[in-house]
Amino acid sequence: MTEVIKKSTQGFVFTFLLNVVKALCAVSCSIYTAKILTQNDFGQFTLILLVTNCLIALSNWSCGIYLIQHKESGESIFFSLFIFQFVNSIVVASLFLFFEDKVLSLSGFESLGRFFPIVLFLIFVPPLINIPRSLLEKELKFFKGNIPNGISILGQTIATIYLVFSGFGVWSLVYGYIVKVFLEALFLLLLIYKEVKFNFKMGSLGPAVKFGLPLILSNFMVFFYWNIDYFLIALILNETDLGYYTFAFTNPHHLLMIGAALNTVCVPMFSKLYPDLVLLEKSFHSLVLYTAYLMFGFVLLTNLFGYEIIVYIFHEKWLPALIPFQILMYVAALRIITMFWSPLLQSRGITKYQTICSLFNLLGIFLLGYFLLVRFGIVGMSIGVAATMCISSMLIIPKFTRIVLKDFSYMKVLFKPILLLVTFSLIGVCIKGPTNYLSCTGFYLYASFTGVIYILTFVILEHKSVFQFVNVLTKKGVA
Repeated sequence: MTEVIKKSTQGFVFTFLLNVVKALCAVSCSIYTAKILTQNDFGQFTLILLVTNCLIALSNWSCGIYLIQHKESGESIFFSLFIFQFVNSIVVASLFLFFEDKVLSLSGFESLGRFFPIVLFLIFVPPLINIPRSLLEKELKFFKGNIPNGISILGQTIATIYLVFSGFGVWSLVYGYIVKVFLEALFLLLLIYKEVKFNFKMGSLGPAVKFGLPLILSNFMVFFYWNIDYFLIALILNETDLGYYTFAFTNPHHLLMIGAALNTVCVPMFSKLYPDLVLLEKSFHSLVLYTAYLMFGFVLLTNLFGYEIIVYIFHEKWLPALIPFQILMYVAALRIITMFWSPLLQSRGITKYQTICSLFNLLGIFLLGYFLLVRFGIVGMSIGVAATMCISSMLIIPKFTRIVLKDFSYMKVLFKPILLLVTFSLIGVCIKGPTNYLSCTGFYLYASFTGVIYILTFVILEHKSVFQFVNVLTKKGVA
């Protein structure tokens, strides 16, 4: 168990740092594209991703998750799962091409027809990316599993910025995203090529289908849960408002790349720690605690300097998205802090509760978001999403977490991070003033000072656990 903790700790640190770099690339790309492209360009690109991600959700049997938690050697069942998932992707892509005109007409997205079938390549993400990466993660090979993604995001950033400055408009976003998927798939397949056994086992598919069938519905609900707000804004308002909302939603959610670093480690680590519930709960507690401190730091900066961030880093033309931007930063933080219950249950082969939670979130955002959207525009939708997430985090997620960890309490873990956030926010508003806007130099100096003081306070409050974490990480022999 100690070796698992060592490998997982090292894996976490590496993937965390890599995902910080990826997040910086994504933010850099957002900054340059936001300065040049229009709100309509972002709105149209969002619609393109909605259609392709919907098709991915329909074709994804979660074979990568099954491979990780399955006791059999990953190399022996990889090829069977890969072929099965690849065939499913082909079927869904073929059906979409056959009914493309009718689907786009019924959805009101006829203008997207010119982007297909180019973006249909993205439907093959589950077999070409998810399964190969899961094979590496199963053996705790986090370095190999994440380097291709880092390379692909760097490639996407370079390609997108170049095409934006070359005048390609919305196509720069489309081609940049395709470059990302192609590079990641290529490098992952090259990494695992010599490790896998190219033998098809029909007997491996039965358990995989049984495992993945409940998750298809869950994946589809998760897709709509993550995208129903986009759909409603596109149908009720217009592409310009969708562009503003995309800006407000996407930039805070770049932090999910950091959350992905944690999730990458979670499923294999939880699988190997079980049935040692003491170590399992200790690891889960640390993940939630550290993530809360990190995410609340970003929330604090957005609370105090939201106006300056948009004007000095992006462009003042995005100021109509300021309030949604600040609200959705809370949403992003809450999602990342409470994301670990799902891999906790998946590590035990329990998948049905993800469907229940996804259904609740979907209905909450649809009903509450629609009601507020009609009355208050994208600000109302942001409030609806935030309210749904708060209800889910307080009532549903803690109950499901206790299926595995009987005595775990989110409120006990989050008390000090919440207290720190509230205290710093109040002090910051008193010093800066709620409507006093800083100069560019003043913004960078004050924001940097606030960040440093926040980090030092965190280290003081959690010095024992921080020193323990550093001690585990620096021990000789960490694989």
